[in-house]
Amino acid sequence: YYTVFNEGWGQYDADRLYDLCQSIDPTRIYDSTSGWFTETKSDVQSEHIYFKKLNLKPTPSKPLVLSEFGGYSYKVEGHSFNLDKTYGYRFFTDREKFGDALEALYLDEVIPMIHSHGLCGAVFTQISDVEDEVNGFITYDRKVVKINKETMLSLAGELKAAFAEKTTRK
Repeated sequence: YYTVFNEGWGQYDADRLYDLCQSIDPTRIYDSTSGWFTETKSDVQSEHIYFKKLNLKPTPSKPLVLSEFGGYSYKVEGHSFNLDKTYGYRFFTDREKFGDALEALYLDEVIPMIHSHGLCGAVFTQISDVEDEVNGFITYDRKVVKINKETMLSLAGELKAAFAEKTTRK
């Protein structure tokens, strides 16, 4: 799964660049305009949702991918790049509440989208904090994992089961 442009950053002539990428390697899946400013050519319907409850509207012609979601922020004292600024979409000051909210996001919104809308993939933003953005699972310095390992293993199992059930239905 390759993204040519993310959220319109520097986006230009996306359809032509999609064709170029396909000509170089037609075996790959290309998301030509991940999340925003969709043009005609892309192998997936790509959505980014942060500020509201997940409500995806699939198209019958392309697989539905939630190519960015979450953005829940939990700043761990002593493990951040910027002590003055915090960027994110929903803020937590407690590790347990942060973990509970992430778990609820997956169980109450993402997994039901697999069953009800045929969601084919989902990418949480982001794996680690980066400078002002503290919406990762791991701190900027990579010293603290902010979400409980058992919770993530359980969620991974739930996701795997949901995708397996969806792909084996008759």
